[in-house]
Amino acid sequence: MRTYSLFGALDGRDFMAAGEHWRLEVFSVVEDAQHLWIQLRLVGRLPRLLTLSLSKSADVREALAVLTAWLDGRTASPCISNVA
Repeated sequence: MRTYSLFGALDGRDFMAAGEHWRLEVFSVVEDAQHLWIQLRLVGRLPRLLTLSLSKSADVREALAVLTAWLDGRTASPCISNVA
């Protein structure tokens, strides 16, 4: 059930990062023994397809903080796979 609520909380969410407006389109949220895997598209000036690997205890705030830091260039996060 947690994956469904996280999906719903992230999908369609707008946020600002790197001086730009972004919208999240979530494809899936999957939980394994140690991680949450979130497949998503960032819709903005230059759309991106990503997979996030977060701790099982991660919430919406943590997912957005990781994405914002990565887009702002503050971190080359090992928990983000840039697919395209």
